Amino acid sequence: MLGSKAWFEKMSSFTQIREATDQDLDGIVRLVIHEEMFAPDQADMVTDVLGDKIFDEDVIFIVAAPSVQDEILGFIFAEPRATADRVWEIVMLVVHSDHAHQGIEVELLQRIETELTDIDQRLIVIDASSNSEFDQIRALYESEGYDCEGRVRDYWEDGDDLLTYRKHLFQ
Repeated sequence: MLGSKAWFEKMSSFTQIREATDQDLDGIVRLVIHEEMFAPDQADMVTDVLGDKIFDEDVIFIVAAPSVQDEILGFIFAEPRATADRVWEIVMLVVHSDHAHQGIEVELLQRIETELTDIDQRLIVIDASSNSEFDQIRALYESEGYDCEGRVRDYWEDGDDLLTYRKHLFQ
């Protein structure tokens, strides 16, 4: 894991990984609507919720964006678990389906891990669905060193379990 601030300025010829700003909000909302995480009629609610997260100093919100356009290719955000010692939860990791499996997901995860390591945080958790449509994202978590530590059967709905992944940042 890279720990230098220079890593944060890393850019490929297509994508820059950087902190989200208020100017990214419309692109972020378009992305979650496009990926059918929310219905188009929920855009105002998504704008309010994610806008609050971008401005929250306790949240780390990172985007992947082309260096020339204002479109958002992906984003990730994490927030601390208030009742635990230096534990953070990755709440959302979204990459545009046209750009999935090109390394953006890995870069976003690594950026969050680096930011948390730099501020001496110790653990990251991610909640995921057991539904087969999420097989690839769970495989990504596992390939990046996240261990599945728990299962709550039928959590999301009957037949769709909650899986909790964790990664210790100092091992």
